[in-house]
Amino acid sequence: DRRIAILATAKADPLNRHPWPAEAIDAYRQESVLELADAPEQPWLTDHDNRRGSLSSFDIESRTLGNRRTISLYRPAGFDPADPDTLLLFVFDASEYMSKVPLPAILDAMIAAKAIPPVVAVFIPNPDRETRARELPGNDDFGDFMAGELLPRVLEETGMAARPARTILAGSSYGGLAAATVALRHPESFGNVLSLSGSFWWSPPGTPRDRQEYVAATLAEATAPNLRFFLSAGLFESGPHQGTAGILETNRHLRDILVAKGVPVSYREYAGGHDYLVWRGAISDGLIALFGR
Repeated sequence: DRRIAILATAKADPLNRHPWPAEAIDAYRQESVLELADAPEQPWLTDHDNRRGSLSSFDIESRTLGNRRTISLYRPAGFDPADPDTLLLFVFDASEYMSKVPLPAILDAMIAAKAIPPVVAVFIPNPDRETRARELPGNDDFGDFMAGELLPRVLEETGMAARPARTILAGSSYGGLAAATVALRHPESFGNVLSLSGSFWWSPPGTPRDRQEYVAATLAEATAPNLRFFLSAGLFESGPHQGTAGILETNRHLRDILVAKGVPVSYREYAGGHDYLVWRGAISDGLIALFGR
């Protein structure tokens, strides 16, 4: 209740000269930014005079999940479905990654600069907040929807061939957790995980106390999956109490297990918190780490 009250009344500091986003309806929809001299650059956010990709959409009704949603599909400029280099990127939390993080424009700039190969991006929305909290954290049915219903539909819509090694699942927070758990359930469909501040503290109800880091514990006992990972976390995402593991600690632990298992993993920490201001740059870092030219 206190957290809800704080979020309902929090607003940008009126003395801060760099609120984000710069234009908002009111200060309650802005955050106050402190950016120091050595902050990592986010070069793909500025306006580049380059060709623009196209956006389209389609509706998909899931028998597995029993719901319906509208998928947004980004195709790069000059898209060739037969190009074997083209990446297929699935992004959770579609609304945020088309607004707070202007990912279509970011991809336009990165592709034009040849920082990465061409990318087709699939933006997956949440029907509502409750559905997000049910679907994204370690939900096998959601993983089956991704591999058995959405992926085939996207391949049909785009004319692309299935290439797991060039297919990426990306998301932040619960979305980062979903990227990992869906790929671990269906590595034959999704070969790459791009997780930004993934919620790897999560575990299903009833999990024993000594296995609370469910994904890490599961990986430690399993055969090394045929996947590649990019993990990131904020230095201000530590556990809320001494002795409790937060996003920072659990991402470090997961990284160490992946290294021990011989699974390719890139890892990066940012002097930031749990917010899209960091993630709008980190997602580019992840794409470059996985497929940068």
